[in-house]
Amino acid sequence: PLNVQLLGGDFEAWDVAGPVEGSVQMGALELARVAGDVTFSVDQGAARVVEVGGNVQLKGSYGQVEIARVAGDVRLEHSFGEADVRDVTRGADITVRFGEVEVVLLGEGGWNVEAMAQMGALETDLPLRREQSEVRTVMSGVIGDGAHDVRIEVYQGALRLTRR
Repeated sequence: PLNVQLLGGDFEAWDVAGPVEGSVQMGALELARVAGDVTFSVDQGAARVVEVGGNVQLKGSYGQVEIARVAGDVRLEHSFGEADVRDVTRGADITVRFGEVEVVLLGEGGWNVEAMAQMGALETDLPLRREQSEVRTVMSGVIGDGAHDVRIEVYQGALRLTRR
């Protein structure tokens, strides 16, 4: 297991057998091939977290975030930047403020989807119900067996939701 507290600079780790937790302030994070859970915050910097055997919980701001190929659930809170969350096979809880997010569901799977954009744009090619007012767009529906919850909220930004 790794526990990291870094005030400034970049942190990179690969092939970690246990969980990884900690924070980076004013820097970047790169994690790849982590067998356990990842619980991390990155203030004012970029984050790339790929190939995780457990769950990912990431909080970030002022940078670009990439999360991909996570075996467990994904929880992301991000402000002021772009986020790509790819190859989601289980549950996801994603909140983005003042930025853009693209979420790609992988396979036939099963998701109960609720997506909302407040003062923003929401785009999908999935068969979801759409309700729209002047300041808010909501999309919802079940894909496959609906086994996992996918909740996405975007405030003053844009969301693109697809499946491959």
